Amino acid sequence: MSSKGAALTGESIYQLVSKRTAHAFGFSLNPHIFRDIAVTAIARESPDALHVARDLLTHAKLETTDKYYIQAQTADAARSFAEIVAGLRSSL
Repeated sequence: MSSKGAALTGESIYQLVSKRTAHAFGFSLNPHIFRDIAVTAIARESPDALHVARDLLTHAKLETTDKYYIQAQTADAARSFAEIVAGLRSSL
């Protein structure tokens, strides 16, 4: 409900979430990113339950979820790369 007692529009919710997360974290998160966060968490913590992520996103095919939303492998690769670079820098 809005401050005036009316239902919030989709755009109003988007703006409120973005504003509140910017205030809380110092950067804005829009509602859509929470979908990415949830699916990435499922992929990292329980990859055998990927069908749950598919259902959460209401995708008809698991391949769609895998192709567009799973960022866990990319995050892991970036973390590994950063560790390698840090190790190389410290050995110099």
